[in-house]
Amino acid sequence: GSPRGNRLGSHFGTNQLYNVGDEKIWISATEPHHLRAFLRCLGLESLLDDARFASEAERARNVEELTREIETALDGKDTAHWEALLNDNGVPAMRVQTIAE
Repeated sequence: GSPRGNRLGSHFGTNQLYNVGDEKIWISATEPHHLRAFLRCLGLESLLDDARFASEAERARNVEELTREIETALDGKDTAHWEALLNDNGVPAMRVQTIAE
């Protein structure tokens, strides 16, 4: 198969490490309710109506485009913001800490 990079499984397009500026955050939005909450927090709920991302299979097929959309939305705030917001909304998320942290 093709390289997955920092994605856990090829069948999930939203279970991976995302770049946020020079920081990284792991987000695991694999369940339908997690995915809806994740996209709502990012202001990207409309992506679920986009044929490229409407199903798990389509999200996996179009994962590069989906990742670009998500990372563009994440870019406005730091990982601490996203970790708190996503966790508060029931989305498993964990920022990658530095060794000093």
